[in-house]
Amino acid sequence: MTIKRILSLALAVLMVCSVLCGCTPENPDTGSANANYKVTVIGADGNPMTTGVVVKFMQNGVQQAMQTVDASGLAAKELPKGDYIVELMFTVSGESYGYDKAACVLSAEKTELTIELLNSVVGKPEVHNVKVDENTNRDYEMYNVVAGKTSVTLTEGDRTFFIFTPRKAGIYEVSFTGDIQSIGYYGAPYFVNNIDVGKRVEGKENTIQLDVLPGMISEDVTGTGQYVIGVDGAAGTVEGILNILWVAEIPPEIPVTPYQRTHELKVFKMPENAKIAEFDLNKKYDLVLDEATGYYHLNSVDGPLVLVRIGTFADSSVKYILSSFHTMMMGEGMMCWYYNDKGEVERKVGFNECMLQYLDGETTGRGDVVSYTYVDNDTGLYPLTEDLRHIITETGKHKGWFDFDSMNYLFIDDLGNKSTVDPETAWLFNCCYIEE
Repeated sequence: MTIKRILSLALAVLMVCSVLCGCTPENPDTGSANANYKVTVIGADGNPMTTGVVVKFMQNGVQQAMQTVDASGLAAKELPKGDYIVELMFTVSGESYGYDKAACVLSAEKTELTIELLNSVVGKPEVHNVKVDENTNRDYEMYNVVAGKTSVTLTEGDRTFFIFTPRKAGIYEVSFTGDIQSIGYYGAPYFVNNIDVGKRVEGKENTIQLDVLPGMISEDVTGTGQYVIGVDGAAGTVEGILNILWVAEIPPEIPVTPYQRTHELKVFKMPENAKIAEFDLNKKYDLVLDEATGYYHLNSVDGPLVLVRIGTFADSSVKYILSSFHTMMMGEGMMCWYYNDKGEVERKVGFNECMLQYLDGETTGRGDVVSYTYVDNDTGLYPLTEDLRHIITETGKHKGWFDFDSMNYLFIDDLGNKSTVDPETAWLFNCCYIEE
């Protein structure tokens, strides 16, 4: 290759580079008088607002432009570079949200903004009675809130209660943005517990989970289940954001499998002149199953026969403001749910069919019992079998009957105070034995 040809090729390369460099686009804003301003509006439920919001770009109190949000919650407008105050206008009647207006500022350098909307508490507070401790009850004002993020005020040095009425079934996570000591679920407005019975969300501090079943939602709001949420603020905290966010559908309903009776039912009649002795629920007992009869006895197969207050005729002798199993079952049913290692329900067992076999008998047209086939009609008692032991213990575990911290704890005296019992003996609460 000649020197002349080499110089020609080099010159050609330099010319190409010069052309390419000359065609490189400048920063689109450099030298431009306009900028593309973008405002994204996030709803109180954490999702983009796709309708019902108009974004206004203001300067010195004068509207320079306006734009509705699109399907992604974005309102974009090309405007002369400058300082703008962003205001929101809500076009759906009755809808109004709070947001941080002080942060809604755009400039020549800041051209994008995200606005998160906040709900406000609904209406005036309701007053409900709360059991503060074992000896004290007190009236509290409770504020109604809906799902989403709600700007709230806390009572410093005290617990602040909120009533959540869901409009949609599903799994909700409840947390608080702000400095707090704790957040919890305290039951329903008609019975506010003094103990937090909320399910904690693993890996998330101060976050509880509420499972709202489809059956708890009604077209008539008055028929919808309600949840009382309590927030204990840290010292000096008097405001913040209560987050009640829908996160998932309730898993598909698992059918209830009826428990299969194992005991051969026999007519039971209390022995004449038999005396009944009560179990002390703070002591431990040794119960022995007599394989021949299928009945449990105290201490040995020849020991005192253990009985269950199963029929309604036993209601008058039941303690702790309770009732016989027949009466309890008619009110809420007897069942147990079994969970896997992830805390998910994997099996449901229902005990009603088995219990009704034990409670076979004659009733009136209103369902009142006239007489039982197997249960002793004078006392409502029947011997404790393996079926009955299993049903009582499993239902008790599921419902929290024996858990002192559960809102379903059974052992409450006439004054509403909780009584302490031995958790291993507690299941005998509706049992007794024939004194020898």
